[in-house]
Amino acid sequence: MPQKEPCQNQACAIQRCSQGNKYIASLCEDVIQAMRKCCAGENSVCSGFTKQHKSTDTKTVL
Repeated sequence: MPQKEPCQNQACAIQRCSQGNKYIASLCEDVIQAMRKCCAGENSVCSGFTKQHKSTDTKTVL
């Protein structure tokens, strides 16, 4: 059985939150922060996820 990606749950939480909040990133800040924390380590789910941003920018995060 393939190994599950460590941050996949957080990535899915961002998608669910974004869809449920009409893609207003500021309403999903808690799940975005959880993803940043998880992405402190390297894994493929985090490729493309920008860790440098201190505030939420819809165009770069989502």
